Amino acid sequence: VRAHVAQRLGCGRRVIDRLAARYRETGQVVDRPRSGHPRVTTQRQDAYIVLSARHRNLRSASRLRDDLQTTRNRLHARGIHARRPVVRPVLTRQHVANRLAWCRTHLHWTMANWRMMVFSDESRFMVTPTDGRARVWWERGQRYVANNVLHRDRWGAGSVMVWGAIWWTGRSNLIIVHGNLNGHGYIENILRPEVARIMRQLGPKAVFQDDNARPHRSSAVDQFFEDEGINHMDWPARSPDLNPIEHLWDMLDRQVRSWNHQLRSVQELTQWIQEEWRAIPHQQIQTLIGSMRRRCTAVIDARGRHSRY
Repeated sequence: VRAHVAQRLGCGRRVIDRLAARYRETGQVVDRPRSGHPRVTTQRQDAYIVLSARHRNLRSASRLRDDLQTTRNRLHARGIHARRPVVRPVLTRQHVANRLAWCRTHLHWTMANWRMMVFSDESRFMVTPTDGRARVWWERGQRYVANNVLHRDRWGAGSVMVWGAIWWTGRSNLIIVHGNLNGHGYIENILRPEVARIMRQLGPKAVFQDDNARPHRSSAVDQFFEDEGINHMDWPARSPDLNPIEHLWDMLDRQVRSWNHQLRSVQELTQWIQEEWRAIPHQQIQTLIGSMRRRCTAVIDARGRHSRY
């Protein structure tokens, strides 16, 4: 009988034996009052701590209760742990709707379609990256929920901005962007010398992607694409999780952080990033481009909001 009960309850036979022995001895199966310091929080206070962490995640745990360790213990018991917040751009309702529509449109693209895409982006790297000390409390599987995302707006000093592009069979040169990029600079320093060459090389079926940054959407840029006969992807704004090149920036950024103690100037940082860009295995680029359908699915599952990518 005890073996059957243990199987039904999903526990070991010894657990049932101990409960039976306790019942014969005390007439009940609950634990006896234990010695030691009593709990300093009630169940209601525990529930408030968990609720506060879920709905006001950017507040430090010490502000949820005076005893920081007690707060941590209660949150850890519920599977909630302090983590660095995910950095993502702010999404309006229109952004969400556009992202969802784009992913539904491109969900059933084949690899033959994605292999004709050229994905591009700019990224900034800092000589002395910040530690990112802000923490949020989240449960497993809740990393990309809106309350757990830290929205980033500015970069620190001592940095270098670069532009790069990837496609199924290659990658661009890594171009250093000097000063503030505008539409004219985008054309003369990136589109004309680099993108036009790449698109001619790939042929008339190739499609160029860039995001909706202001320099990319000037009337002069639109005219350049038309004059050069370049197919231009209509890209949803605020969608770094849909661009596979973002993963390469993240990888390079982690390398910068790991080598930070040896980087002393913007010039050294620039040289190092260019070397690492050329050293990226081509198989990794193809793997990232091969993830496009999964990226679309993830955004659809998130109803247009931030995905795990």
